[in-house]
Amino acid sequence: MINLQTTSKYCETSVRVIETLLLLLNNKLSTNDILNYFRKVYPESKINNKEVILKYFNTLKVAGYEIQKEKDIGKSEGNVSC
Repeated sequence: MINLQTTSKYCETSVRVIETLLLLLNNKLSTNDILNYFRKVYPESKINNKEVILKYFNTLKVAGYEIQKEKDIGKSEGNVSC
């Protein structure tokens, strides 16, 4: 979790997009893994579905990051890495 307590104003969504990038750089995670992480770290947040996480991926793609989805045999959802 990024601590911005010292800053009076910031955009929570921007912080979560950067946090998504950090998560993907360190691990191969599924969309559900990332969603569960944000639900745990930001329980009061409005992150309640995969579409929000997919928007974060699209934001990273627009910024020039290559987001790769890897399909796993036996799993319904693949892992995502950056």
